[in-house]
Formats: sequence, structure tokens, C-alpha cells
Amino acid sequence: MDRIDDGGDILVQGEMTDPIQFVDVRDLAEFYVHLIENSVTGIYNTEGPGSALNTAGLVYGIKAVTSTPSDFHWVDWDFLLDKGETPQGSLAFWQPPRGRYLNYGLMDNSRAIAKGLTFRPLAVIARDTLDWHRTRSQAEQAELRAGLSRAREAELMTMWLSAKQAI
Repeated sequence: MDRIDDGGDILVQGEMTDPIQFVDVRDLAEFYVHLIENSVTGIYNTEGPGSALNTAGLVYGIKAVTSTPSDFHWVDWDFLLDKGETPQGSLAFWQPPRGRYLNYGLMDNSRAIAKGLTFRPLAVIARDTLDWHRTRSQAEQAELRAGLSRAREAELMTMWLSAKQAI
């Protein structure tokens, strides 16, 4: 989210239509408390949101809460993998929707929703996360545990755009 808030040219891995799911830890905590308070047991898929979301919806949803001009550049998974980038590693948050992750982002959360799981709107999550991030020191903001460095992002985008022009 901070990357989108910084603006400029932004690398987004995969396709705009790749499905994605996530859950805000506050929603998860509230659901757990609800289950405990009501003596409800079971196994639940708690990935959200409550309706289908793809990567375009995610990044444009985050962009909607910022005022910084930015452009998204969708970079093919195979290209990134060939350049040594890894899902859930340097490419935090996403898995390519293939192989064992073919249905990634399509977990059925209806059972959890029926038991009381709710999800905050993406705009609320994005704004709250950005507000929290800005309370951190400059050093903490600069030392993120996941994601590409700005230099590596720029390098990959330059290679991707060159490869696309060569076709």
C-alpha cells in the first residue's frame, strides 16, 4: 500500500484478472472472539473479502485512497520467475494462479461468513494501513520485510518493457 501511495510507475505481477484473497487481522481477531464467545468450533476458510476480487480491483482500490499519481505495469509471472523473483518472497502477497495455486484466491469462505465472519471494506483497510505505516519511523518505513526494492522494481520494469517492445 505504501508503494502505491508513493506513486510513479508501479510493477504489478501477473494478470489484472488474477484472483486474490486476504483478510485483515482485525477481522480475523473479531471472528475468533465471536467463535469463542459463542462456543462455536470448527474449521473455517477465513480468506476475504466477502466477494470476488482480482489484482486490478485490489491495486485500483488502494490507489483510490491515495492522491499520488501512479501508473500500474502488469508484468507476466513467467517473466518474473525467470528473473529469479519468487511468489510470497520478493513478490509478496501473490501466488501465480497455476499448479497447486490454480484456484488460489477462490477459497470458499461461505461457512465462515455464515458463522459471523465479516470483512472491512478495502478502502478502510488501505487507509488504516497507510495511516499506521506513516506513524512508523523513517527507518522502519524504509525497511519493509517483503516486496521488491525500488531499484529492483525499476530494473524489472525496464527489462519487461524492453522485452514487450522486442515482440
